[in-house]
Amino acid sequence: MSNATLQARTAFLRVIVSVVLAHFLAVLAMAASPGLHDLAHGDAHQAAHHCAVTDMLSGGTGDGVPEQPFNVAAILPHQFFSVAEFDPRWIASLFLTGCVLEHAPPAKA
Repeated sequence: MSNATLQARTAFLRVIVSVVLAHFLAVLAMAASPGLHDLAHGDAHQAAHHCAVTDMLSGGTGDGVPEQPFNVAAILPHQFFSVAEFDPRWIASLFLTGCVLEHAPPAKA
């Protein structure tokens, strides 16, 4: 890759990162200042209003809970994978092997 191509790619990535960072900071500022949010959106106080600021204030992405959890078996045929049933005896407890760490070192070593 030539030096000019590398510089163009670096400049493009810097612009993208700057735009995303500016958007995030603007959303943070509007979430902290309802007046600024109202200035950006005329309908900011309506119940049906939905934007990045309301998503941030609600603490989520706005997608809600997925209707159905991801299921590999629904996508891939059973011949490509096998799923064993969970057995809690597979993995030994790390807390049982860390009994050395339970006590402080001897007072006089």
